[in-house]
Amino acid sequence: MIILFLVILLWTPSCALFHLDKLEDKHRRSCGPEALNDVLNCIKGVDWEELNLKKSEEIKLKNLSKEVISKEIRKNGDISRILLGSFNQNAFEITWPSEIETYLESKNIKFKKVKDPTEKEIEGKIVIFLCKGSILRGEWHWITFPTYSLEHIKKVFSDRNEIVFGYIIDG
Repeated sequence: MIILFLVILLWTPSCALFHLDKLEDKHRRSCGPEALNDVLNCIKGVDWEELNLKKSEEIKLKNLSKEVISKEIRKNGDISRILLGSFNQNAFEITWPSEIETYLESKNIKFKKVKDPTEKEIEGKIVIFLCKGSILRGEWHWITFPTYSLEHIKKVFSDRNEIVFGYIIDG
């Protein structure tokens, strides 16, 4: 059975074993590390404009943060990303809800998981939402409020959008 599985993996055109070099870059540029970076910026109160950085320096600092976040998320293993990446390389971009929770806990950031928060419930708070579009297209997206407006978050995937749940950050 294991041999059959390995043969299937090696036969798959996008076999992750041949594209592991792309794993780190794809995950770093994905929405999970970006949403966590937005949370940290909101908590720390980083105002990029006040830092008077050149645009290239600002981009470099933001990317560095996402790179560090991605490495911390991935240090617990990439097995699921590699297995799913054997069928579709876009799986390299996945950040699982448990990984978001583990990352927040590792930074001593308290949060509350909510299914369908009201505008009043999130007013003045930081929230990471997981949105779902078409399952067949693999449309899933982590996005942060107040970095993005609730109106925008509700339309990430236009009319197919569903907010699966959110993490309200205490702090």
